[in-house]
Amino acid sequence: MKVLSFKTSLQHLRLTKRPGTRQAQKRIMGKSLSTKGWPALADWDNRQAALAALTARKLGIDSQRIVYGHIGASQTLDILGPDSFAQVLAVRIPGRVIWCNFELAAAVGFDVPPSQQMTPEFQEQLLDAFSYRAVQPGEETEKKTITMFADKYGGAGVRPALGAGRAGFLPFGNLYIKGIGFTPLFKHDDPDDFAHSHGGVQLEDCLSEAVFGEVNENLFTQGSTRVVAVIDQDKYVTAPNGIRAPVALVVRTGTQLRPAHLLIRGAQPGVSVLEKFIGMTKATGQLVTHRDITTGKDIPDLRATMLRIIDDHALATAEQFRWRMIHGALSSSNMEISGAMLDLPTQSAQPRTAPVWALDYPDSVFGREHIERGVQLTPVYRKLVNSIPPPQRPLLRAKGINLCGEMDKAYHRHLQVKLLCAVGLKTELAARIQVEHADLARRFMDLMLKMAELRNQGSVQVTRSMVESVSSLDVFHLLGSFPAQYFADPNADHAEHIRAGLKPAIKGNRYHVAKKQAAVKVFIKEFASLYRELMNACEGYAKQYYGDWSSMQSSITARAAFENQPLDALYSKKLYEDLSKAIEEYRATGNVNIIQEAINQRIMASLRSVDALLAQGKARRMAGGGIEMEMRTIDGISYSVRAWNDARQTRRLRVCIPVERKHGVYLTGLPDLPSLTKRQIQSLRYRFTTDGRITSSEVSARLASDERRSPIIDFAELRIFPMVGQLEGACYLAGTGDFRLTDETPSLGRYKFAIPDKEELMKMIAPPVVDSQGQSGCGSSSFRPADGARKKERQCL
Repeated sequence: MKVLSFKTSLQHLRLTKRPGTRQAQKRIMGKSLSTKGWPALADWDNRQAALAALTARKLGIDSQRIVYGHIGASQTLDILGPDSFAQVLAVRIPGRVIWCNFELAAAVGFDVPPSQQMTPEFQEQLLDAFSYRAVQPGEETEKKTITMFADKYGGAGVRPALGAGRAGFLPFGNLYIKGIGFTPLFKHDDPDDFAHSHGGVQLEDCLSEAVFGEVNENLFTQGSTRVVAVIDQDKYVTAPNGIRAPVALVVRTGTQLRPAHLLIRGAQPGVSVLEKFIGMTKATGQLVTHRDITTGKDIPDLRATMLRIIDDHALATAEQFRWRMIHGALSSSNMEISGAMLDLPTQSAQPRTAPVWALDYPDSVFGREHIERGVQLTPVYRKLVNSIPPPQRPLLRAKGINLCGEMDKAYHRHLQVKLLCAVGLKTELAARIQVEHADLARRFMDLMLKMAELRNQGSVQVTRSMVESVSSLDVFHLLGSFPAQYFADPNADHAEHIRAGLKPAIKGNRYHVAKKQAAVKVFIKEFASLYRELMNACEGYAKQYYGDWSSMQSSITARAAFENQPLDALYSKKLYEDLSKAIEEYRATGNVNIIQEAINQRIMASLRSVDALLAQGKARRMAGGGIEMEMRTIDGISYSVRAWNDARQTRRLRVCIPVERKHGVYLTGLPDLPSLTKRQIQSLRYRFTTDGRITSSEVSARLASDERRSPIIDFAELRIFPMVGQLEGACYLAGTGDFRLTDETPSLGRYKFAIPDKEELMKMIAPPVVDSQGQSGCGSSSFRPADGARKKERQCL
């Protein structure tokens, strides 16, 4: 029986049919299964409970207080207090759900169909919760109304508005609806800012928020606000140039606690700035306390808490560099205090590492957004400290901080780790290399930055240009392509391979070209030396983190090749051109599948983090010591990775279709095969590919039951696959003619997966971690600075 070996190179392997009968395969597998080292059921349950609590915290939902269906209360309303909101009466109006994030809707608490596809009943459930518009002063209505809450905030770029001028929180799910029309906080005096002048959200911005929300959740440690649904109410606005633009509602969730919530203008009776800050940072898990030796009570440590906030924002911007991404419009009102991404339509990826920008915001430029975060957080901390009477400040450790200085140090510390991850190292090993080989990590980062900063002249505004040739060198292409060349012969002269990996694009006059070419020659020599030094250092950790050196080489090669692919579906200019075309076609035909495909395809194409893929979806224990993980249902088909801690470290990909038995047939969510008889199920085939349709194979189906005893169409498990990749395919009935996967064949869902090695598997089933502040989670690579270990900085308040 051929199994996947982690001691061989896990490049794309030839796809073959699964040999033998299911019974024979089960007998073979059963002999090798082992539960040695497997977690006890109680440990597994504790871990799942910790994950559920972490999810609820990230969504900002009080799951102990159910207020709508099965959905908990919005925590933000309690954290900020009534004085931070203006009530908005909203009326229910007709609408249409044109995109839904089914997994997120289920996590929030909605009753999502098992097929995770839209039904009339589910659409009505969403419209009843979301399809509203603000009632304007003097307007009377007899239709269903709901009270929403527009949040007040200040900060740069908000004036003259008092906060959310076109959005508000629902009292449940921490759900925030943008585009409801004017709220009491709306004020506007900028004739050049059409987007914020009409109370709506242009449909293309709704779609880009949906795309970036899911991509950010995959790429960034602190995550992002995420869109649950986009609602089309068939409305338009007319721009000053006469162009009619469709607008819609975008419904998102997440903690959505902005630093600017502490910068409300004017006297605000109610919750104090200190109370809000403590409530916000407690909710995000950032609050640091110290023990008062006099009373024995835990007291907030404001300086240490602010350093933790700085650290989280530094981590986010280091990850932005690693993924070649900008936010594009950073301000204290356009980011979360946790460091999570917020307000996403200005976000963009880029091909290389040019100093790109989207809007004319100070320092919202690639490679410098960490400085802008420090600038925006400074008035927040200043207001917090100034709100505390001087005698109380020593107890709360409300000391001055050079925020920009601390941000810069934290950013470069995190960037060292993120660039080591870009080499293909696991995050835990990258962090260890940084600590135990500090000089090597620093020198490697310095070289990467010098190569990344070598540039040509050209436009760097991503909304107008693709910015393809401004960067002279493509450092991430080098990191992605070089491991295979290096490990083939570590002692060889790799200068030509390095040059080819950098894909030099050197422009300018003769003097500039010669100077850049000389610099590139030096860079190539330094990179060859540093890369060899780094791999030699990593070899000493191979057994602990990978099992052996051969497996480590395979893992580095696969991760680097996958993660360093460009995020070309997220280049601002191309993205908005494509979304505009999809919107135009949808509005002309009424076909919502056009919108769904436009969003889903770009999300799936842009998932890059192997660690996030390993943690995606749900997981369950299987009988016999196995774990079924990365469980997701996409377009009516359920996918998962199955892993056993046996001697051969068996791994499988599973594909099945949830069905409902009705009147003697089985109803599916497949548009071309909506219902099947039992005999048809026996002739059903799934033709699939994991290499972009270069090759394909197929597996047969049978009728079975899932762990809840619900009927499913279960396909034979896939046995040969890359270490990380994308599975896509289509179903057909055998005997209906030759079926091939071509570029024109519609795909029934695309599933990005990562196959865990033994160390990754054991980490994922480890008991939950509780940090020094009592926050539970399931492990994190985020560096937390020790306040006492820092040098005293000059005060800047």
